[in-house]
Amino acid sequence: MDLPDGSLYFWMYQQGLKGVAYQDIVDACRAQSRVIRPKDEQNYFNGRYKHELYLSARDIMATPIKREQHGPMRYEDYPRHPYLDMPEVEQRWVPCNAEGKPLYKWSNGCLSYIDAKCMKYCKSLAENMKGTKSIVIDCDGDHADQLDLDTIRFLSKYINKTHCLAKPKLVKEYTDECAGLGNLPASFHLTFTVDRVIPTMHFANSHIDVIGNKANSLRYLKNKVWNQVDPIPMTPEIWDDLMAYINGKERN
Repeated sequence: MDLPDGSLYFWMYQQGLKGVAYQDIVDACRAQSRVIRPKDEQNYFNGRYKHELYLSARDIMATPIKREQHGPMRYEDYPRHPYLDMPEVEQRWVPCNAEGKPLYKWSNGCLSYIDAKCMKYCKSLAENMKGTKSIVIDCDGDHADQLDLDTIRFLSKYINKTHCLAKPKLVKEYTDECAGLGNLPASFHLTFTVDRVIPTMHFANSHIDVIGNKANSLRYLKNKVWNQVDPIPMTPEIWDDLMAYINGKERN
């Protein structure tokens, strides 16, 4: 394997884009006493994710999911995530304009956080969850300005436990009849780390969306505020709790 004379940085990206095995690169660099820096390694995976998530005819995240068409399964029944031993997807960010619309065709590839923020006319960001090791539980508690106090109350128990991005508008700004929930956000995103491939799912009666990591799926940051808490792992117990609530609401 021919190595460049200078920096490995861009060369590493090209090898990832070609789908060259990382161990082959490590062996070649070791044989020629070349040091792979952390940013070189990250750039290799930037190229690899670009290849496998967006460019290749073989979509590694498109693992068949049995019974998906019949509704949510148990958490442990979803396929294992294929990237667990690799870094998180860095180039997953999409710059959006003042109306919150993406500034370019993001389904063919996204940007790093810094590059997205620096794009001209960028006013906010969206995050493509595909291939990441996280999913988002989206509480649309103020859908069409109609409050779903039951869903807000149910999901609020996770607000201080895991990563939450909340709309600044509070329940009490919609109604005086807020059943003690007035200081809660009316709409918020809960983020959980996962070791599974989870599809995106929409539950209209519950006003809950699962923004999964199986396919291209954007979650929009807009003006949401972070609670300064890191994501916790999704567990079978948390998943069962969520799905029991959703199933009950969807049957009504």
